[in-house]
Amino acid sequence: LKNTLRGIFSIIREINQLKKGKFMTEVKLDRRSKKTRKLLWEGLAKLLLKHDINEITVKDLTDLVDINRSTFYIHYKDIHDLLLSIEAELLAEFDELLTCDIDPAKDLHAQILPVLTDLYHNLYKHKNLSGAFLGPHGDASFIYSLQDLLSTKIHVWWKDEDSDPELRD
Repeated sequence: LKNTLRGIFSIIREINQLKKGKFMTEVKLDRRSKKTRKLLWEGLAKLLLKHDINEITVKDLTDLVDINRSTFYIHYKDIHDLLLSIEAELLAEFDELLTCDIDPAKDLHAQILPVLTDLYHNLYKHKNLSGAFLGPHGDASFIYSLQDLLSTKIHVWWKDEDSDPELRD
């Protein structure tokens, strides 16, 4: 579990560095690659609703989304690589949504509500993936990573409020 979490957080850091332009060679996906990735993501979500990740094969997935296995291997090493990639990208999106400047002098709840609303909208945007990952066949490490991310952000938000003696009473 720790190795999986390390892998996910490593991918999140790489995605964030890419977004900030810290890598010299940024991978730009063309329209076909984006479409293929979307098909694979949606197909994996469908399969995870019925099967455990260890029961899903590349053949099952590629047959479902009607692409060649060789096309799959252009994008991902195996099913677990696809799963980690999706989870890392989703967690990076959630991290970006939850990274905001909270002013302890202003109403904390009023500032956090829009952030959490955006988070729920993002979960809804990826409802098939979120449902699959959070469902009975989902990946527990994703749930723990999301929980850890939320816990860390909430702790940061509230730590400033807790340090103000007027707000503690």
